[in-house]
Amino acid sequence: ATNQASAMKRLLNRKGLAGYSEDVNRMLASFAISNARFIASAYHLGDMNEAVNAIKQGDVKDAGRRLMEHLMGGPGNIVGSFKEEAAGFRAFLAHWYLLGSFAAGATNATQPITMTAPYLAQFTEAKNVVSVMRKAMGEAISGKFGNDVRQALAKADDEGHTQPHEIHNMLAESRSAMLGSRGLRRFAKVWGAFFSMAEVFNRRTSFISAYRIAVERGDSNPYAFAVEAVRQTQGIYSRANRPDWARSAVGAVVFTFKQFSIMYIELFWRLRPMQKAQMLLILFLFAGLRGMPGAEDFEDILDTIMQRGGNRAWSTRREITRGLENALVKAAKMFGIEAEMAEAIGGGLAQFVDRGISGIPGFPLDISARMGLHNLIPGTAMFKPSEMDRAGEALEVAGVAGSFARDVISSVESGLKGIGARSVMPLLPKGIRDLIQGSEMVLTGEYKDRQGRKVMEVTPAEGITKMTGFQPGRVAEAQERRRQINELSYLRNQKETEFVNRRAQARLDGDRAAEQRIMNEQKEWNERNPERRIVIKNKQIVNKVRQMRRDADERLLRRTPREARGEVAKELGR
Repeated sequence: ATNQASAMKRLLNRKGLAGYSEDVNRMLASFAISNARFIASAYHLGDMNEAVNAIKQGDVKDAGRRLMEHLMGGPGNIVGSFKEEAAGFRAFLAHWYLLGSFAAGATNATQPITMTAPYLAQFTEAKNVVSVMRKAMGEAISGKFGNDVRQALAKADDEGHTQPHEIHNMLAESRSAMLGSRGLRRFAKVWGAFFSMAEVFNRRTSFISAYRIAVERGDSNPYAFAVEAVRQTQGIYSRANRPDWARSAVGAVVFTFKQFSIMYIELFWRLRPMQKAQMLLILFLFAGLRGMPGAEDFEDILDTIMQRGGNRAWSTRREITRGLENALVKAAKMFGIEAEMAEAIGGGLAQFVDRGISGIPGFPLDISARMGLHNLIPGTAMFKPSEMDRAGEALEVAGVAGSFARDVISSVESGLKGIGARSVMPLLPKGIRDLIQGSEMVLTGEYKDRQGRKVMEVTPAEGITKMTGFQPGRVAEAQERRRQINELSYLRNQKETEFVNRRAQARLDGDRAAEQRIMNEQKEWNERNPERRIVIKNKQIVNKVRQMRRDADERLLRRTPREARGEVAKELGR
């Protein structure tokens, strides 16, 4: 105790830094973190060495050694001296896109349903899991715990299994780089409150449920069983649980927000077949077919193949939805339901299958986009002909950092176009953006795009929904419908341009056979895509050939507005 008091006194006065002599909270947090890190590293160093040396396989042993060195901060580092890779920037991204949003917290709070319930169903009947978890959720919300779990839960809280965010709060309190003032640090804590509360709710619910099930089964160590259930279903988000490629500063940034998806897939593969089916069924109810793991990646790949090799105006999602709707309408008619009612029923059921509960007619908000695991592989639409935002797809490879870069670019472009105050919107944290846009929807009764153009009329309730961070269900459905139509129209226009350019080149080369082959391809396109026929007049080809025969200066002059051609001609020396 004397030594600790002496160390604290030195910290209070070291180097005369005002932050350490006046900000006692930060000084104490820094002292506790640094000492805890040193003691924990030294305490577990022997165990880590022993575990690595016990590995027999050479490549696995090498991997274990690399992991140990990573945890220590690198080869030859002093015990407890490691620093988190790009910690400040990753914390910034979390505050920018995840925290401060009620929707993010509410979505996170579904984890006991989507993951804990299927995991626990391996050890008892499903109906028992539902009963036990319902009671545990009530206790986690109220904070009033039964005597049978109170002592075990207190131990789990102390050991960080059920309240791991507390160490992050203390770490944030100890830092000054981004949040130097005490007021900003307090604001940051409030800003992340939704997510922190959801995390505690998830872990306490999972722990209590698992503990009671273990007691019912007569497990010799219910506490250990419950801790393992929390680890399996709520994840380990420490630097120890990252793949090799994510252990550098760049890799850690790209890995931001990726760990949950990986954890979900890993848990899925560890479950028994029945529980795997339960896990997928729960995900289907929340997100529909389009939210299944990798669904969007599959759609992008199939779209690319069909559009490039199949010469089709193809949208996998559109074809699935239409196919479902037609099949369900036919099924309804077979049961004697009138045509109009059959179409309404078929359409509603098709939307439910496609989007889960978000597709139920009248459901107020869209949760399928937030709950789904549809986009596991970044950049899969990069080579899809109908993709209208290839730069965005390329930036997606960089993860959420790419999203931030895209927002910065969007803001700069909007500012240069003279859009005004709206150009700043992409540079605001997601939670604040949603509040502003939702408030605007309430006041104006209109949903507007980033350029301030009217998209559609909305109700005040839909505006309030947007303020929470959720997209109103009616808006999401309309946007998805327009997106599909825009993509296919863009593809059709791109295909027409391609046919015109190729035919003009063939005619310029005097290759009649090549031009005929291209015309046959155009005919084939029209047969396969009657809804998006391409009609090319001979005048288009003639004009294109004329353009191709002109030199670069002449083409530049013709693109220049008439009032500026004289000056441009002088500069070109013509």
